[in-house]
Amino acid sequence: MKKIFKIIIVFLLMVGINVNAKGINNFFADDNLKVNEDINATAFAAGNNVDISSKVNGLNFVAGNNLTLSSSQDHLFAAGNNIQLNEVTTKDAFIAGSLIKINNSNIRDLYVAGETILINSNIERNIYAGGEKVTINGTIEGNVNIAAEEIVIEDETVIKGTLEYPEESKISRSKSASIGDIKTYKGEKVEVDYNPITNVLEKIISFVSLLVTGLILLTINKKLFKKIEKEDKNAINMLKNTCLGFALLILIPLVSIIMLFTVLLMPLSIITLLIYGILIYLSMIASSYYIGNWIFKDKIKNNYLLLTVSLLIVYLFTKVPVIGGFISFISVCLGISIYINQLINNIKENK
Repeated sequence: MKKIFKIIIVFLLMVGINVNAKGINNFFADDNLKVNEDINATAFAAGNNVDISSKVNGLNFVAGNNLTLSSSQDHLFAAGNNIQLNEVTTKDAFIAGSLIKINNSNIRDLYVAGETILINSNIERNIYAGGEKVTINGTIEGNVNIAAEEIVIEDETVIKGTLEYPEESKISRSKSASIGDIKTYKGEKVEVDYNPITNVLEKIISFVSLLVTGLILLTINKKLFKKIEKEDKNAINMLKNTCLGFALLILIPLVSIIMLFTVLLMPLSIITLLIYGILIYLSMIASSYYIGNWIFKDKIKNNYLLLTVSLLIVYLFTKVPVIGGFISFISVCLGISIYINQLINNIKENK
């Protein structure tokens, strides 16, 4: 039980809870974090309660439980439980959370997903929103695409382009609101026949497949796992690797999509996306071995058994309600960064 408890603590550290790592380069982390200094580079911030009012000359990645942002940046990526944007300035904003409020902000394109979304801002171009309830009260210069159960268009709303939403959505529209055009589409409802036994078998098969892949990878590339063993294993390094993985998780597909529009780079784009998918699938193997090596190395000498035990524990934690999704996300981010770090190290060694 002590070992399992230790794993829980590690994962909590990785998502920025109670990690006192303020101001390490452009990485910021603390339980209650407030950053208001200008940052002349891409910034990463994580914690329980996060308040960012900085001017960031680059990308801004923010994650935590409660986020309050009044920052200025090139592009904003934010994920959390309760998120509030007040007078934020950015070209593109990618927001994911439970309750999301966007007030008086200057945003070019808004991509937002959450349970309850309130947009009280003017958007220079387009909105892409998904959630249970989406409320709009501002001027949108372009189009609005919403996938939600309930849509509220309030009094001061002006949509100069097209409002598009599923025809089964419940929509409430103020008479004083102005909308250029409205389009609806028929959403597909998939009936799922839930069978507990089938569900358990699917999870077992999924784990066994992942484990077999990990054991094969360990057999054919022991050098990789030896390097993972030598990586620094402390909260600060974990946080840095997780933030790096978060950035790569978003940037790789964005760059690949841009390359798709270039004929000469289209093959490279397709290859990059394939490698990206493989990295995501293999990410839990690397992150599990990384954590397990730190916790169980003195107890489990056999690398194959170490990988099996570590992977099983992490996999089980990803299935726990509420925290499972966070652990799975952190595991992917950490795993991707580990592979990329090893690739960079190999290139340096070859040089």
